[in-house]
Amino acid sequence: MKFIKTLLIYTLFLSCGNDRKVDTTNRSPWVFYPGKGLSGVDGDVYALASIDSILYVGGKLKYAGQARVEHLAQWDGRVWSAVGEGCSGPVYHLAVDSQKNVFALSLNGIFHRLQKWNGSQWQILIDSLYGSVNKMGVDRHNNLWLAGNYRIDSLMVESAAFWNGSVWTEAEGSGLPIIGNQGQVFEVFYDEEQAKMVGVTKVL
Repeated sequence: MKFIKTLLIYTLFLSCGNDRKVDTTNRSPWVFYPGKGLSGVDGDVYALASIDSILYVGGKLKYAGQARVEHLAQWDGRVWSAVGEGCSGPVYHLAVDSQKNVFALSLNGIFHRLQKWNGSQWQILIDSLYGSVNKMGVDRHNNLWLAGNYRIDSLMVESAAFWNGSVWTEAEGSGLPIIGNQGQVFEVFYDEEQAKMVGVTKVL
């Protein structure tokens, strides 16, 4: 419940701008008061992810509260802090696995960069990903997936690809069922009845 309350607070105040603060008392309904409550972030927010009581916020950011950040910040329920040295470009997608590894996809010029934060240091998984990524997540086996239409080195992906920690595999080649018209995959979810991952394309 603590995290849900924190997420509710930040869903509200991240959209209200940097110069306004949210009142964190138990008043209902929520009321915003300039100069009171919690400090927000100074730019656009594009992605949120969480695990336990930690909320990760990605976007085009330089400050979170009083902390200097590089496009990625974390909130522990009390204070903002940077996530290591952060990312070199705006963060558009975030995901967290059960081992508390944080995956961040940032835009660097015309290329995307995929990085993993293990709690103490960053690792670059993909330095130059070209194309469009619509969604990113982690499946129940801690495999990272990216849905969209893009290229990873020599691998051309037209639906989604999974990373098992060492190898990228295109989901369609692994038998990923597709819901909707053939085309870019915009979402991937776990189908409990079929016990398999299912991709969803945008239906025009």
